[in-house]
Amino acid sequence: MSKKNQLISIFLSMLVLCLLGAVPAFSDSDSDSDSDGDCTLAGSWRAIVDGNPANVALFTFGEDQTTVSSISDSTASTGHGAWEEAGGSRSFTSKNQAFLFTPGGTLNVTLRDEIELSSDCDSYTSAFETELSLLDGTVVSVVTGSSAAQRITVD
Repeated sequence: MSKKNQLISIFLSMLVLCLLGAVPAFSDSDSDSDSDGDCTLAGSWRAIVDGNPANVALFTFGEDQTTVSSISDSTASTGHGAWEEAGGSRSFTSKNQAFLFTPGGTLNVTLRDEIELSSDCDSYTSAFETELSLLDGTVVSVVTGSSAAQRITVD
């Protein structure tokens, strides 16, 4: 594979990995918010990246402030990370890490996210940055984007 084709392959794979970027979630519906209107961040979500319904990811945030994320791309590993409050009752940040398996080798993916939950604590929007790097830490590319998600519920 030529160098140009490798870079195109990496870039396209990285775009898919952007799905790991936005990752909020909730606890059960009885405790979504408290009397002050604060939202918690624990549970599972389905996210759409950059408005493209084909770019879907699943995310789970634990009450212990850990994260697990997955996408439908078989070249990406499951993502793992952490989240925390970012000021304001519905603002959070998260960081997730995963691996991308390419013909040229394994790459690190680091996703940083700024999350704003809706007033009903049932959806969110986010702005994220995805950094793709070699295993030695050399940054290959950085991509930014946005996402929107809905909480996964038992219907």
